[in-house]
Amino acid sequence: MITDERTQNKLYADTETTLFRLENKPEAVSRIMEIIRDTPEYVQLMHSLPTYAEEDRQAAWWQGKESDSLLAELLHVLELYTPEGFILGPVSGRTHAFGYADPEYVKNLIYRIEIELDWGYVYGKKNEYRKKKKLYAEIAEIFTAGGYTAEMGKRGKGCRITKGNTRLYSHYGWITGQCDATHLVGVVTLLLGESRRFRFIKCALLDFVFSFTREEELEYYRQQHKTTIYYQIFDIFRKKPWTVTDNLMTVASEINIPTKEHPEGLDCDCPACQYVREAYRKLIENGYLEEYTQTRIREETLCARATEKGISKNIFYGTQL
Repeated sequence: MITDERTQNKLYADTETTLFRLENKPEAVSRIMEIIRDTPEYVQLMHSLPTYAEEDRQAAWWQGKESDSLLAELLHVLELYTPEGFILGPVSGRTHAFGYADPEYVKNLIYRIEIELDWGYVYGKKNEYRKKKKLYAEIAEIFTAGGYTAEMGKRGKGCRITKGNTRLYSHYGWITGQCDATHLVGVVTLLLGESRRFRFIKCALLDFVFSFTREEELEYYRQQHKTTIYYQIFDIFRKKPWTVTDNLMTVASEINIPTKEHPEGLDCDCPACQYVREAYRKLIENGYLEEYTQTRIREETLCARATEKGISKNIFYGTQL
């Protein structure tokens, strides 16, 4: 339960938890109405949802402009009641959804999104090209007014939308791409606004990457794993005195985060591997691990194992060097 400090109005919600998803518009409207049911804004908006549409989520009303306007109003109400120190934006748990998120965390996230729009059916119709061009032009106009840079594709094929880390592409019936977490609600609200040629259907959050530069990613590992990394590395060499490269890559894969530079997987030059190598070197320098070579089929391999000092010291979670 969230209580607004200014008005003492209550929201049936908690911070950093899933409040609603935008993959089903009727479900999202119903959920937000439930969240704000003890606020004056609920009384003002409750009559905007026809009884027949509330009971029948397949009703034609949900494909009209009125449903877009109501959802936009509801998102605005949730923003008005945002608790101090939070923002209305994406939250991630088992699934990606919307809620009151920690701005210090989400400011570094970029979500891959799919927004579906109802643009009507123009394929094969008279003046198909001209009609599509007008649709893209409207998208460009809406986003430009919202502070984004919008560039029409050649011959009116699509529209590219950019702002900071947000990189979206509008093609027929969809807007897809990467969206800065702090832009996400604003992007949806723009599309729910005074559009003339399309209606909002849904917005799906597929996955995310961190917006870190290499230096920022390296610092992230240093802060997040400073009390655990030495134990992780020491423990794997204590259990498996094996090749240095294999063991360090195993540890790096466990802490690696997806970023713009490497959204999937990792390589020996990535910041996660660099950080793990730094920690490994400190364990060697402090005498907790020792290196040796092992010859296999005429090939020497660099290996490492725990020393007597390392075993007697019993490195544990929390150890810092």
